[in-house]
Parts: sequence; structure tokens; C-alpha cells
Amino acid sequence: MSGKNKHAFFTKLLFPVAKIRNIFKRHKKSTTWILEDPFEKGSKMDLVSWIFGNRDYDQDTKIYIDPENAQRSMSANEARATVRKFVAGWKAVGLKPGDCVCVHAFNDMMYTMLFLGIIGAGGRFTGSNPGYTYTELRHHMQSTRARFLITEYELLPVVAQVGEYGVPASNVFALETNSHYVTKSYCNSIQELLNHGERDWVRFSSQEEAKNTTAALLSTSGTTGLPKAAMISHHSFVMQSIMLEDGKEKPYKISRLISLPEFHAFAFPLAHIAPLREGVPTYIMRRFEQQRYLSIIHQYEITETPLVPAILNALMKGEATTRELLASLRLVWCAGSPLDERAQDAFFRLLAPAARVVQVWGMTESGWITTFLWPDTDHTGSVGKMLPGMEAKLVAQNGSIVDRDEEQAEIYVRGPLVMQGYLGNHEASRAMIDAEGWLRTGDIGYRDGGKYYIVDRLKVGQSPRFGLYPINEMIKVRGWQVSPAELQAVLMLHPDILDAAVIGTLHPKDDTTEAPRAYVVKVPDSEVDLADIKNHMSNYLARYKSLDGGVVFVDAIPKNPAGKILRKALKDRANFELQSARTTSKLAQSWRLFIKATELLYEHWQAMSTPMSSPAATTDSGNNETSSHLASPTTASSVYSDTEGETDCGSKFHDQGHGIILHPRDFDHRSRVLAPVDTWLLGIKIPGSFDPNVLTVAGGEACK
Repeated sequence: MSGKNKHAFFTKLLFPVAKIRNIFKRHKKSTTWILEDPFEKGSKMDLVSWIFGNRDYDQDTKIYIDPENAQRSMSANEARATVRKFVAGWKAVGLKPGDCVCVHAFNDMMYTMLFLGIIGAGGRFTGSNPGYTYTELRHHMQSTRARFLITEYELLPVVAQVGEYGVPASNVFALETNSHYVTKSYCNSIQELLNHGERDWVRFSSQEEAKNTTAALLSTSGTTGLPKAAMISHHSFVMQSIMLEDGKEKPYKISRLISLPEFHAFAFPLAHIAPLREGVPTYIMRRFEQQRYLSIIHQYEITETPLVPAILNALMKGEATTRELLASLRLVWCAGSPLDERAQDAFFRLLAPAARVVQVWGMTESGWITTFLWPDTDHTGSVGKMLPGMEAKLVAQNGSIVDRDEEQAEIYVRGPLVMQGYLGNHEASRAMIDAEGWLRTGDIGYRDGGKYYIVDRLKVGQSPRFGLYPINEMIKVRGWQVSPAELQAVLMLHPDILDAAVIGTLHPKDDTTEAPRAYVVKVPDSEVDLADIKNHMSNYLARYKSLDGGVVFVDAIPKNPAGKILRKALKDRANFELQSARTTSKLAQSWRLFIKATELLYEHWQAMSTPMSSPAATTDSGNNETSSHLASPTTASSVYSDTEGETDCGSKFHDQGHGIILHPRDFDHRSRVLAPVDTWLLGIKIPGSFDPNVLTVAGGEACK
């Protein structure tokens, strides 16, 4: 970076005046970043010391709160003591510096204590999706090299065979949730870690130590391939906290609700760092449930919450969502995939006028990259401005730098939030981060007046070192990244599948998210069907990875001469198939409506044509009351409101089965109704349609 450009970059940093001299400085011949005073101390600190380093609020105030039982809570003082107990416990059971501990559990107010206790003892935290199957959990444990596992009793069936991949039962600890308190014989209670007194956490004395010590291994698929473990340092977490602490006082009392998974990178700063650092009361939902989510916001007057677009759209469409239930909200962050500006505005209209709905753009590999800090807001669909200290450049496909506003290109980012790399995968790390520290995001976007907009995923990337590389393979399912390679590998485990390819398509029932769609080649003479394949997939993968985009059986998978799947050809085919299916569906729906209408018409005129018996013949001998035909539309009182008595007709009646057939000359205009006869409509025989040349009378006698 030239001196002029460097000066321009630094002058754009927008740390609040109350918190700065706010200069990020990059060392010459280095890809790392440091903070000058007053952040120099923070940049040298371990994450636990940083989190507990702010004592400017009442340390006995409730910080973490269980919304299902508000009496179950934890203050900063209680959290500090609990973390120190976990540090002592981990040391007692033999955790060594750099050892990884996997937390396989749903959200809980103890989750943060587990995280801080693990890294405070010198270990590395990793969180896994509690919806994982045994196969997915095994891959996660292997990719993160986990030595210990913390789970819940209800999830033990999935982890019962942990010894098979290197975690003995003695290293498995189970949380005591509200519904389970009995310790099972094949694991330990988490309480055993709290019975070894207290011990101080590991502290750092230099920036290099903070930058080179990994705090968390966060699961990510990057831009391609199977899930990998992104190494996030203590330094990166502390810097992210500093960047998001804008120092501006908000005109409302802050209380937050966390319903997103606590192991997700989007939730990390709000769930694990900000509550204790900033003294913010934070309510932790075990998992998202729409009606309960709305009730908690209303009951506890929640003012801030993070969401993903799928949940935001579900809330907008939900019958239970009302302005009254959301009245307390003042700030909603939305991330996971770009949010359409129309959906953003529609949700905003459900909130109070003073509320804000802002987007966040980021990656597991870098945490939050852009957003709008208070009090900035936006209604143009922008994902925000670069966080102070983060740097971005737009690179065209030919490698040239795009300097003009509103011109689309791939976004690269650089700064202190970028990961250290992928654990044990140097090739993938080098493909993601170049020699100058730039991280390829794989997102196509543009810049306009300092605001960034994401419009697409890059189809093919190019670099001088690695040439062309595909980076648009990830399928975004309700904010989750799903790897097509992983789904293809599971499909190939089926004995009746010869070949398979998976792509992402628009979800058939929710146009706000994608869904995996599989193209499958059967083994000759195989009878495998859709139900067999879906059942097979459910045995290996979490529910959100199911093939909701459909399964298509084909004779061959399109590939290039080198054997690489031609995904563009499959996507073009899928678009055509789905468009045809939508057209067919609309025609089928119209046809069903037409058939239903004709059936109703037939039933109506069948009732109109029912022969009527005379009143004298319908007298009930038991009570001498005449039975009424008021329910029939052919009753004289219901059809002829201005005709009284019987129609006098001397001619004989003729029962045709479809009504009483009469000659027009026998009746005046008030006693004539059209009689049903069979006609044809669009090639369909409709019995009982009108014929204007045939008439019936409601009285029950007929004349010719």
C-alpha cells in the first residue's frame, strides 16, 4: 500500500472520539496488525482477561438469564468464579495447552462459561451442531482433533461411540439440563470439573502471544469442499470486540435475546463477549421456536436481537407476529445471507418507528466484516460499512483492482479479524489468504459511498498462483453453509447409486433460501427411489442438509474431460426443470379449480332438478304437520316469493328423472325456471346444465 493510500485508509477509520487515538498500523513486510495506544493494552490481552476487564458496571447485576426460569441467572462475579473453577477442573483432568474441547450441546447460559473455561485453561474451543448425526460429529471431532467432549444427556446416543475416534468415555462430560440430572455410566457429570477449587486463567504478555494462540476452531466449509476448522486467535476476538464497541450511548436500556446457535460465528460476539464485557443482560434461548421467541421479547422487553433472513421472513409471515409483541425492539442485526431491501423494509414496518434493522456481512474465517454502527441505519439493501481497522478491495476476474463505485467485483478483505488459517490444511489456507494477507470472500459486490452491497457468489475465481478455482459451490440453507461435496460423498455410500452430483437451487417452498438438489445415476436394474435416498441421507446428515430441492434420476452426470462435474450445466437444467414444474403446477391448480367448480355446479343443478311431491303426500301422520322442503331450492316458497298456492294444470306430468318437463305455453313468466339437461363444456360432460328451451315448475306437477 502506498503512503498516500495508507494515509487515506487510516483517515477513514471511524472510532468514536471518546475512545481514540484510533490508529491501526501495519508493520512493514508483515501481514499482521497492531493497535497503537489506547488499544495497545487490549491487543496484548487474552480474551478472558479482556472480557472480565471492564468493572464499570455493577458486577452483581444479572447478565446471563434463562428466559424459561428468570431465577436461573449469572452475574459477572458468579461468571468469573465459575470460569476459574472450570480452569482448575480442566487442569485437574489433564487438559494441556492447545488441546481441543468440543461442546456438542444446545444453547444454555452455561455455554459461555464452558467456552471461557476451556480457553482460560490454555485449550481450544470448538462447537458442533447438536443436530449432527454420528457421521458428521465424527468428522468434526477429527478435523478439530478434539480430545474432550461436552454434551447433553439427550444427545448421548449420538456420541456413545466416541471412543472409536479418539475420545474415551472418561473424557466425555454431560451437562445437567433441567430434564436430566442422573449421571450415566458411560460419561462424567460436568459438575466433576467444578470440584477442584479455583485457578486463574492463562494470561498473555505480548501481542505475538495473543495473535499466535488459537482460542476457537470454528467449523466452516470455506468456499468449497468439506467442513474445515478455521483457527481464530485471542487477538482476533479482542479486536472484534473493540471494533464493535462504538462508545455511543443508546437512548434505551439494552437487553438482548440470543436464539441463534451459540457456536455460530455470527452469534459469537453477542453471545460470548459483549454480555460480560459491556454488562448487557442477555437472555439465552435453548433453540429458536417462533411463538416462544415472540413471547420472550414481549415478556422481558428485549431491545436487541440477531436474526438470519429465514427467521426474519418466518416472523413476518407468522400469524402470531404482531406489532405489540415486537414493540420493545430497537435494533435487529441480520446476517447469514443478503437480505432483500423489500423484506428489510417490510420487517421494519412491524417495529417501533425508532427501531433499526441493519445487516451484517461476515465469514467464519473473519467474523463480522461490515455492519452499521449506532446510530447509522440503511434501507437500501446495503450490508454496511467496513468495521474500523478492516480493509477491503474489489478485484475483477482478470485480477485488476476496481476503484469505481457501483462496479461489481469480488471482495477481498484484510485486517486483524482474519483467521490464522485452516487447522492442518495449509493448501486450503493458502488458497483463501494470499501472501499479502488478503482473504478471498467469494462474494460479488460493489461499493457506493462507503457502503457495501452483496449481489452474488463468484462463479470462478482466478489467481496467479492457483489459476482458476471454483468458489460458488456452497449452498446457503437458512443461513447454514452446506457442502455439495459432503452430500455427494454420502450419496455415494448408497449401494444402488453409481454416481451423483449436488447443486443448490431455490427452495421450492421458500424463495428466501436455497435447498440441495441431487442428480443421481442408479446402478443398472436398481429399484432405488426417492424415499430410499432421503432415508439414507437422514442416517448420515442433519435435517437442514436434506435434499429439499429434489432428487432427479439421470443416465449420466455431465463432466469435463478431466472428470470435473459441470455444475453450470446442472444449474441450467435445474432452472429449466423448476420453471417447467412451476408452470405445470399453476396449470394443474387451475384445472383442479375448474373441476371443483363444475362439480359444485353439477351438485347445485342436481338439487334444482329433484322432483317435488305434493304437500298432501308429505303429511306426517304422527303430528299432522306437513313436511317442508325449505332446504330445497325448488320449493315454491323459496323460489317464487310472489306466487301463492298451487299451479293449476290439467295436463299429465312426465318424470324424466332430471326434473319435471313442461311446455312453455302452460305457465306464465313467473312460474318458469330453467330445467337441467346434459350439455358439454370444454369436452367435459356436465349433467344438469341449463337448456333455455326446457322449463320446470316448482309445484310438483307437470304439463306438456
